[in-house]
Amino acid sequence: MKKILLILSAFIIMLVSCTQKNNVEIIPDYDAIYFPVSEVDTPVEILGDTDKQLDEVLKIISESSKPNTIGYYFFESQMFINEVGKLEKIGFKKILPSKFEKEGELNYNTEILFKKLTKYLETLEFSTALKDGKSVKSQYKWEGSFRVDSSGQSEVYLGGLQMSGLKMLSNFNSKDFEEIVDEMPAPVGGIKTIAENVIYPKKAKNNGIQGRVFVKAFIDEEGDVVWTKIIKGIGGGCELAAINAVQETKFIPGVKDGKTVKVQVTIPIMFKLN
Repeated sequence: MKKILLILSAFIIMLVSCTQKNNVEIIPDYDAIYFPVSEVDTPVEILGDTDKQLDEVLKIISESSKPNTIGYYFFESQMFINEVGKLEKIGFKKILPSKFEKEGELNYNTEILFKKLTKYLETLEFSTALKDGKSVKSQYKWEGSFRVDSSGQSEVYLGGLQMSGLKMLSNFNSKDFEEIVDEMPAPVGGIKTIAENVIYPKKAKNNGIQGRVFVKAFIDEEGDVVWTKIIKGIGGGCELAAINAVQETKFIPGVKDGKTVKVQVTIPIMFKLN
């Protein structure tokens, strides 16, 4: 009887130890399945009307915000696209740079936001990445930022996959800003002021990305930058760095017929590695 009890006890101990043991999951090596952009000859692009797509994304972001939202919010997503141009997997990562910590995070319901973004991105058509003349599965990082100031004006920047640009969610009309004036706006302290505001992104440095980013700045009668738009970018986060540098700069306002006026001006921002 004692022998039977000992055997049962040993079996129970073994059973308990087995149930308490953690099962380690081996996740796939996605770099081997979906080629990174640096390993393909032709990277993925979003097909269709990009302005319409950007408007739809902005609508989703606006609907996901909570009342009295203020501050900054940055995100990065990893998109995995198959060889026929369909989104198969997506992951989101929230980023809050230290320089914005004092301002606080945007009050977004990120769970709803990312679900809605994913559902919309699933409806889009992508070109296929090419490697050695063949369509392959690939991946692409998609970066973005939202900014809301104390007056309630909101800005959104979406980079990557040709969905780049910056748009105000408040009322804005570019036609109100002159293109030809007697005196163009100039940075207070000279062009070096903008250069001093530029923070070279680590991603761009690590990937050897350099060149010029062209930013169109809309400057009001007070010399404040009220809206910005990317005209030409080089990737690696340089577009967002250029936008931030311009927005942080105070300008001497443009003058027409002796009066200060609203002016739009294109500003080249140079990114060059030593």
